[in-house]
Amino acid sequence: LAAEIEADFDTLATAVAGGVTPRVMFVLSNQSGRLNVAGKGTGADGILSLAGAVNVFASDYSGYKIASDEAIIAAAPDIILMMEATGEDRHDASRDDVLSLPAIAQTPAGQNGALVLVSPDALGFGPRTADMALKLHADLLAAVDQ
Repeated sequence: LAAEIEADFDTLATAVAGGVTPRVMFVLSNQSGRLNVAGKGTGADGILSLAGAVNVFASDYSGYKIASDEAIIAAAPDIILMMEATGEDRHDASRDDVLSLPAIAQTPAGQNGALVLVSPDALGFGPRTADMALKLHADLLAAVDQ
């Protein structure tokens, strides 16, 4: 198992080396248009780093914080990352709700409709971390290429 996990991390490292480094804003929740975003020291920040992306709020925030419209616009994310809904299927509503926010509309992510959904499992670290980060890397690259 350890050898398999090590090989998975080697594959991940090769995939992200020297490639595109998208700027990503992870949204934990949308509270009536106020977005709770991930800063440094969060699971989202960790998986973004492994996936070869830059967390746009890692230098400004620690933990999860509500971001102002001005901060979102200034952060200028290429992609918005959110967790897939669990239970009741509301993916499209969540996507549309976030992409329709005026601050998001002024970002490259909003202008390009670049929003990626990730499994909540991807933010927990364990034996499948490298596989999940590799899938996220591919999903982020696909969103940049839209």
